[in-house]
Amino acid sequence: MKRREFLSLSLISAMALQVPRVSGEILAQDIKNEPLDIKRLLSFLDSLQVESLVTEGEWDLGQIFNHAAQSIEFSIDGYPQHKSDFFKQTVGTLAFQGFALWGKMTHGLAEGIPGAKSISASQDPYQGLARLKQSLLRFDQYQGNLQPHFAYGNLTKQEYALAHVLHLNNHFEEVRLVQTA
Repeated sequence: MKRREFLSLSLISAMALQVPRVSGEILAQDIKNEPLDIKRLLSFLDSLQVESLVTEGEWDLGQIFNHAAQSIEFSIDGYPQHKSDFFKQTVGTLAFQGFALWGKMTHGLAEGIPGAKSISASQDPYQGLARLKQSLLRFDQYQGNLQPHFAYGNLTKQEYALAHVLHLNNHFEEVRLVQTA
């Protein structure tokens, strides 16, 4: 096993990750210390009441869901544009390792994936959520070789799962639950 894979697997197995919580108000139980699991993330997404969610950033829910789905799909199908190999082997690798250690990702929340078709505002959030869940199911069941990440380079399936969860967590920082009558 390569040193990078061993380190990443060790970090992932040692870390408890937080799945998106939308201000911690949606899930009745505290899943803060649950281990990473795509099926658990899918269960969380199934529990969302989309009509009770608002975004505080530049993107609406439909854009967020479609963007996250797009990223997951590209991990299987290939990203349209990449940073240089030098960037991926230095800055990109260090950034991913830092996010993995920190258990949190930060990135421009209104920035599309380089070279990807832009996602326009006012996308149907229910269709976006359905696409996101479908892309997660596809990723979970996928057995082939994953494509290099446009910034992080080659990632194992476990590393990609971590990246996808952290990515969605970062976007959910701008999502809030509103009280409905």
